[in-house]
Amino acid sequence: SNTFCLANDFVSIEIADNVDSASELTQSRHLSTSQSIEDAKSGKKSQSHWIQCGIYGVMLQAAAWSKKKPIPKIVGFALCYGDENSSKSDKENKQFLTITGDNATDEVLPESTKKRIRKILRVSSATDMPEAKPSANNCRYCEWKLGCPNATETSNEVTADASHFL
Repeated sequence: SNTFCLANDFVSIEIADNVDSASELTQSRHLSTSQSIEDAKSGKKSQSHWIQCGIYGVMLQAAAWSKKKPIPKIVGFALCYGDENSSKSDKENKQFLTITGDNATDEVLPESTKKRIRKILRVSSATDMPEAKPSANNCRYCEWKLGCPNATETSNEVTADASHFL
């Protein structure tokens, strides 16, 4: 088991070779290892924890691809929830959840989530800043509003465009 620290989260990555021969490895960069992604959490369960594990898996595959290494097949994800007040060896206060199998990545990263991630990556990797769309709701949460000439004054009132419900 290898352990990596990604954004202050410690993620354990299990590696098991599925390669029959060295020539098979050199002939193809396809899925030559099987790996599972495991993450320990404290606090309440959240769907975002599965998404985070899925992103770790995608990052692991992307790192292998960029280094011209065999791309690992992600065969499972596991989350361990524990009470932060319990001891590390106290298994009674821990809950282990797993998603395994050939479609595990699709379960933790459904197509709608992958689509949102692709959009974020496309916008964040562009050479030009995205077009500003100033509104009270958009500017309210924007970290750049103080220096933005297009920023709209915000208030503590919550506003919403309900036109698409009509």
